[in-house]
Amino acid sequence: MIDPVDRSTARRAIVAEDLTRVQGVSDAQISPDGARIAFVLTRASDEADEYTSNVWIAPAAGGEPRRFTTGARRAYGPRWSPDGTRLAFFSDRESPGKFQLYVMPSNGGEAVKITDLQNGVAGGGPVWSPDGRRLAFVAQVGGWQEPKDETERGNSRPARVITTAMDKFDGEGFTLDRPAQVFVVAADGGESRQLTHGDVSAAWPAWSPDGRFVAFASDRRPNWDEDWSFDVFVVPADGGDPRRVTDTTGPTWQPMFSLDGQSIVYVGHRYPRDDGRNPHLFSVPLEGGKPVCLTESLDRPVWDFARPVWSADGESILFVGRDRGTYPVYRVRAKGGEPAAKIIDGERSITGISVARLTGVIAFTANDPTSPAEVFVANADGSGERRVTGLNREWNSAVAASRPERFSYRRDRYDIDGWIMKPFDFDPAKRYPALLWIHGGPHREFGDSYSHEFQVTAGAGFVVIYTNPRGSQGYGEKFSRACVGDWGGGDFDDIMAGVDEA
Repeated sequence: MIDPVDRSTARRAIVAEDLTRVQGVSDAQISPDGARIAFVLTRASDEADEYTSNVWIAPAAGGEPRRFTTGARRAYGPRWSPDGTRLAFFSDRESPGKFQLYVMPSNGGEAVKITDLQNGVAGGGPVWSPDGRRLAFVAQVGGWQEPKDETERGNSRPARVITTAMDKFDGEGFTLDRPAQVFVVAADGGESRQLTHGDVSAAWPAWSPDGRFVAFASDRRPNWDEDWSFDVFVVPADGGDPRRVTDTTGPTWQPMFSLDGQSIVYVGHRYPRDDGRNPHLFSVPLEGGKPVCLTESLDRPVWDFARPVWSADGESILFVGRDRGTYPVYRVRAKGGEPAAKIIDGERSITGISVARLTGVIAFTANDPTSPAEVFVANADGSGERRVTGLNREWNSAVAASRPERFSYRRDRYDIDGWIMKPFDFDPAKRYPALLWIHGGPHREFGDSYSHEFQVTAGAGFVVIYTNPRGSQGYGEKFSRACVGDWGGGDFDDIMAGVDEA
């Protein structure tokens, strides 16, 4: 339970307009000394059809957070310099929708614009070099540019010639003529150096400990658009030809160097066209060789959207996993030999982690079914957890959030989880309409996380039912692959049985 409130004093049901009152907290990044936490606070505008976001900083020991960036646009991806004196972040403060890289003193002051790229920057955030002198990032290059002249803007744009199967993505539009590439720039500004080239994209840059190389993930095979095979590459930070480190048959995500620079750890699996497989954590020697799976005995997915992080001593790796609707934090030894172990758990979803390089303190964001995300810290072993922010406390105390009740049932040879949410001001003597939610993917999952849609529906007087039928992830690979070749068969029956059970 993230933010316990006395529901007896709650005044009203949650309504759709509460979307503009909820504070969206994400991307908690703890400073190297463990004293401060930078995070992103996102709000839905009640005046325009858009979100705004800014970087905030909170004392890790407790106290009022303060707004770090200003403006009515968006800022995200805060990253501390190695010495903790500066924060780098992305913002579209000058041109809506076109983000650039900024650096600002961590104690406040004027933000310095570091890049001025045609398409802006992209990706989850900048990455500092170990000496704090440079930053790596991803930006899209090329592509058709809308003319600045108003008359020319009224003319038809050139026709697109589609030559690949992956020509566009949700939320990005057409990407075939503007692949993402890795860049490096001096932390005090200057010309950005493009390190990767070609018609295919590169992602997730990571520095070697000596600052000589940058690792990234990319699919550079001739048939790159036919599946999700990616490999890990390294490229000299001063420019040069990339060298392939892995030769996998499946996707790789989120590469990062070991602290001694001798190996690279990444998330992935070995199956290029099978999303039902569990992503695992692998380690591969820098000079290449056979990757070693560090989480082989864990029949749960490593969540590929949250970047794994090193413990302060470099002996272990922390990552977010997916387990029966919860998203806990696991620790696994970098040299293998021991199974991954949960160190931070609970009926909630942890959506990102960071570790203080000097103290090992862990910062993370987490939400539960009745409370939007807040920032938390814990000791290096996961003990001593405490909440740092309470930005949604006032809103939480004013509404009557419906707490889901988990139930389980058996279908064929599978144990299925389901949840039921009672409507606002529930009266057991009355009958209510029910609304069934079905997740997509098909290898996604419902669980212990805050859903504004669910709460609004329950607040409107509906019983809300949702289940994790066969094909859902977080229940083992056999379960998540059980709908392969039978999509809409057994999984449909599981869902309808859940309605009967509820």
